[in-house]
Amino acid sequence: MLNWNRHGDDLLLSLSPEGVRFLREQWSWLRELVRWQLSAATDDPLAALTGLPVPTGSIDGRLAYVVDYWSGTDDPAPVRRVREAWVLHDVERGLARALASLPRHGGVVRLPERIDGATAEWASMIETLHVVLDVSGRVNAAGDPGRVLPPEPGPAEAADYRRSLLWLELVLEVLVEAGRTAQAPAGD
Repeated sequence: MLNWNRHGDDLLLSLSPEGVRFLREQWSWLRELVRWQLSAATDDPLAALTGLPVPTGSIDGRLAYVVDYWSGTDDPAPVRRVREAWVLHDVERGLARALASLPRHGGVVRLPERIDGATAEWASMIETLHVVLDVSGRVNAAGDPGRVLPPEPGPAEAADYRRSLLWLELVLEVLVEAGRTAQAPAGD
């Protein structure tokens, strides 16, 4: 069960120890995958111009779906390369902040709204994880044969992916509800 409340401008999200452990493990793993992908970058003139590494070679299939999710799929290859760097750079930074906000063991996550969009960024990192787990578990995502993905999970693992996706959707619903409540005009 997830609970939330407000304390001033801060959103307080209560998570179980299992929920905190799940997010810490999954976000840490995803952050390492993003860092690994960004480490395969080049120091070309485009990288110097953008200030971000430009990935070389192929992108991990799961991260390709994340880039598609956050930036679309209609760009020509050179533009997509730059977008990959931007998206992955933003995801890596967002994951670092989301991980830093987690309590050591279950409990209350404080998302201060006075810090530019902490709740929105947290929701974005939940959505990013949802995309990666959806593709990894082949739950709702149709696999693109041109993208290298991990082996398809067995039935028990697929059920675990479905449960994880449902829980992440519940967290997103709570964050959306809390956001609507914060934006609702005061009653007369």
